[in-house]
Amino acid sequence: MTPGLPDALTRSDLPLAELASARLDGELFQQADAWLPIDTADSPTSRARSLRMMAPPNAVAERRTAAWIYGLGSEPSRHQFSVDVHHRSRKPDDPRFQLREVLLDRRETVSVGGLGLTTPLRTAADLARWGAGTGEPTDVELLARVLRYGGIDTAAFVRQLARRPRAAFNKVALVRLAEADRWLAAP
Repeated sequence: MTPGLPDALTRSDLPLAELASARLDGELFQQADAWLPIDTADSPTSRARSLRMMAPPNAVAERRTAAWIYGLGSEPSRHQFSVDVHHRSRKPDDPRFQLREVLLDRRETVSVGGLGLTTPLRTAADLARWGAGTGEPTDVELLARVLRYGGIDTAAFVRQLARRPRAAFNKVALVRLAEADRWLAAP
């Protein structure tokens, strides 16, 4: 029996020239750091799998990257990951992603396609506290999409912030929450 190809091909599987040639032939498409068969459905699982090889050990996709995996925004130019402070990780020299050390509760993460990912509630809280990392006006719209996707109401969001009352930018997060609520209420 011939072994099958992996779900997502990377430069470690085939040379870049062959991957690019297969893409031009319509056999593969590129997503994040991987090439996927053309018949692969674009889904949270496929997006997470395409990042699996890029992610450092114990890393969890967060903020704009998590929103992209959920299908709520475009793929960021720099993927954002976090690692729990108790599982310190050395950031490889790779300009394609950001890595930060944070306090992560196991209940704030899920596994999608073999990659750790912040829950919609944690993603919303991080986007509200830190922004998407771009400073663009679309940050509020992206926050609103995550809130809607996760079915997160204002009370649940405020409870999430209250879990860490001394966390940075909680007041900023409440302001952004109000802006996102206005965006959601607009016709």
